[in-house]
Amino acid sequence: MRKAERIGIFFRRGRARGPGWWLAALWVAAGCAAAGPVRQAGDPPLRRITARVVRPPEVNLYDRRAEILGVIPFEGPEGEALARDLARQLARTGAFHVVGPDEMEERLMRAGLAVRWDESPNALRWVHARTGVDAVVGGRVVEFRVKGFEEEKFTWTPTPTGEFGFEQTEEGKIAYRERVEYRPVPLFCRTDLGTVGAEYRVWDLKRGEVVATLPRALTTEVPSFCYRGDVPADLIRAAQGRLLQRLFGQLNRRVLGALVPDHERREVAFEVVGLGVSRALVHANELGILHASQGRWREAVETWDECVRLAPEAPWARYNLAVALAAVGRVTEARREAREAWIRAPRPAYKRLLVELGGAEDLRGPKRSGTGEE
Repeated sequence: MRKAERIGIFFRRGRARGPGWWLAALWVAAGCAAAGPVRQAGDPPLRRITARVVRPPEVNLYDRRAEILGVIPFEGPEGEALARDLARQLARTGAFHVVGPDEMEERLMRAGLAVRWDESPNALRWVHARTGVDAVVGGRVVEFRVKGFEEEKFTWTPTPTGEFGFEQTEEGKIAYRERVEYRPVPLFCRTDLGTVGAEYRVWDLKRGEVVATLPRALTTEVPSFCYRGDVPADLIRAAQGRLLQRLFGQLNRRVLGALVPDHERREVAFEVVGLGVSRALVHANELGILHASQGRWREAVETWDECVRLAPEAPWARYNLAVALAAVGRVTEARREAREAWIRAPRPAYKRLLVELGGAEDLRGPKRSGTGEE
């Protein structure tokens, strides 16, 4: 039967069945139009967001191959506080998996080492093999000083005399008012001066060399405050403590600029899941996307890492984890997760990500011999 004959039969049946049949046909057609184009099989639903990602640097500090970064206690006064603050700020960036000073010291003790070690290439590679840490940041505090001094000044304070008379005001008018005289009153002004100097060293344990020595020294002072009489010593010590905290923060922010890659805003795509996935994993995936959109990459990586642990065969979890790792510069880990996602589901989005991360050779699959065995 030709196509024209089939269309004629369709209209004749509709005319015989009445207007109800036509309304039903229009309703079905509207539903098909609203459904839109059918998504291709294997193309997962993606949600695109604009977020801060690592800008590939032209010159790398140590080839950006350090993915596990350890911070050891700094030698010198307040070295522990300086190292903990630096470890906390490094972890906040998400660019590395950061091992804090306490945990790093435990790893060194388990390896039979003290905090100090020989800086020869073989010794540093030995530390890498025993501790699993790619690079270490440490150093010593070379200067740590807070000095406060007071200066006695005078100010003029008006004192009423009890006499009244006519005086000319500043506006040029004549007014009858009480006369005052100005007498000198002693005033004490205090200034706190703080100086912190630290020498940062970065050991690349994989390559077995010291890759950076970052001397930093800062001196600043608390804005002077003046008072009449004495000020409790607790207030002065509190002001000095705030001064040192500010100095530590400035010092570590300068070092972060040398250790952490620059960022730029770019569009990244995460896979959205729904049907066939447990509600807990759906909520965790949405939480990870929220963290990433707000720049909290460490929390995003931890969230998808937990999703991979709970659902190791889920390709979407490994894909989203790979995108998050790549966004903070952890390319080797990201390539590994993207490869695992591609093995479990060869989808176009996974292929694009793997190629972007330099894993094009992983798409060829295992080589086969002439006997048919892998």
